[in-house]
Amino acid sequence: MTTENPPPPGAAELGRLFDEHGRRILLYLARRTDLQSAEDILGETFVTALVRWGSFDPDRQEPLPWLFDIASNLLHRHWRSQRRADRAMSRVAVPERLEDASVALRVTPVDDRPRSATGSRS
Repeated sequence: MTTENPPPPGAAELGRLFDEHGRRILLYLARRTDLQSAEDILGETFVTALVRWGSFDPDRQEPLPWLFDIASNLLHRHWRSQRRADRAMSRVAVPERLEDASVALRVTPVDDRPRSATGSRS
């Protein structure tokens, strides 16, 4: 049984934008994270753009900065997620093997309090 669903509004235009700007956005992301994550974020950027296509107004803004905004927001979310995962791993990390039994593993506690604009902890 086949169902023929029309593509969502904006899909053809986003496909054209991907062909035109996808490489540029990927290079931007790859300079800021690893290639696999950059590719994932690029795909998520265009999925997000498709979902938000109805709110995009080409009379008010150009598509490339709009796509870069989406990609940047997703990149920042990726970084936050990575930091949380790194902190969680540092709290539970146990060395599999110590070369010297006299060496003690020291884990520095992470201060999760937000920093003020001057850099001090609140």
